[in-house]
Amino acid sequence: MRLVLGDFMSLDGVVQAPAILMRTPTAVSPTAACRWTTSTQTRWDLFVRTETLWLRAFEGQPLETLAEFADVIAAWHRAGDWANQWLSLRHVFGICHLLRADELAVTIHGALERVGAVDAFPFEPIAAANLSKEVGELRQRLGDRRFLAAEQRGRTATTPVVIEPIVAQLRALTRSDTAGPPSRPSPRRPS
Repeated sequence: MRLVLGDFMSLDGVVQAPAILMRTPTAVSPTAACRWTTSTQTRWDLFVRTETLWLRAFEGQPLETLAEFADVIAAWHRAGDWANQWLSLRHVFGICHLLRADELAVTIHGALERVGAVDAFPFEPIAAANLSKEVGELRQRLGDRRFLAAEQRGRTATTPVVIEPIVAQLRALTRSDTAGPPSRPSPRRPS
């Protein structure tokens, strides 16, 4: 199947884009799809961009995708689409865990728990199990005291208060080496 960017222009194409990209990774790269979605900012465009960024993280570009995820999360927030904002932050949680940006990951996890988005749809059972495992790893890496402090930052702030610092930290993280070198993602598949 040969796919061109025009196939993403219809509503059906936008909804199916992540699945199409997974089946035909050489036809249209997630990077090309992301470039297309940056030209407009409808909710469908942001949805495609969210999913293609997640795929790019699994292509070995986790650090690079965080800066773009910061823009996507800010756009979801401005649009008032809280469901997609929190689903995008679940992806960001996984990338932060991968890059060992542990305190940011735990802050995001606390915020996800506060709004009830940890187990929200769409999330496969294996992905939910991985999330629980990753939280355990973060607790072990940070220690109980640092873990609880970071988690409380996410749990106690209201959505408008927590989103701005998360977006700022994502942007700062991508401008520095504090997370270490980008690495290949873990075997966890996109959810």
